[in-house]
Amino acid sequence: MKHEELIYSRWLWILSLLYYFGVNPYSPLLPMIFAIVFCITYLSHFYNKFHWSKKICVISFELFFGYLAYIKNPSRDLFNTDDFRFTLLIMLIYSIAIKVKGTSVNEIYFKTIPEYHKDKDENLIEHVKRILSDK
Repeated sequence: MKHEELIYSRWLWILSLLYYFGVNPYSPLLPMIFAIVFCITYLSHFYNKFHWSKKICVISFELFFGYLAYIKNPSRDLFNTDDFRFTLLIMLIYSIAIKVKGTSVNEIYFKTIPEYHKDKDENLIEHVKRILSDK
């Protein structure tokens, strides 16, 4: 898929893993919460474009990585100043990456992703097989 590396949730998934394993000291929990809300809203908007199995998988991934960010330190303040600064830095880097690639958030989420999943009857297993055959 074109611009696959610019799906922001994937950046957050990596940051959640790095935080969970102690590589990154900054919690991505707050942006993960926003990503979960965005994901559910986004998939609801495109309710007839994606097979239900893909929706369940993506929402499950979002919830899993959000849980990893939470479980590492449940007592950590959600609005930690250092975490907030780090989140702003990541968003700045993300914005620059989008600009360098010559695209936009709107194009990625409302054109590229729906076009890549144009077969609304393609289930998760078929989708994975298609991805693996494309490589």
